[in-house]
Amino acid sequence: MHGVPRTPTWAELETTVDVGAQSITLHTAADWVAGDRIAIAPSSYDIFETEERVITAVDNTDPAHPIISFDEPLKYKHYAGI
Repeated sequence: MHGVPRTPTWAELETTVDVGAQSITLHTAADWVAGDRIAIAPSSYDIFETEERVITAVDNTDPAHPIISFDEPLKYKHYAGI
């Protein structure tokens, strides 16, 4: 792996995101920035529902729950519940 180390390296979703969403809200603070690449894990058992996106913006209005925007809409629903 190459690049700047980020904290955390993974995070949980604060809210479920539907197909077509272009942002996610995290359950915890993160130092991620525009230009970083992220992988959004599937919430089903289908590993092919993993989605990779490039972060285009980070809204830290609520630093405990940053909103991460990315370059393409999601193709799959990602469930945030337990």
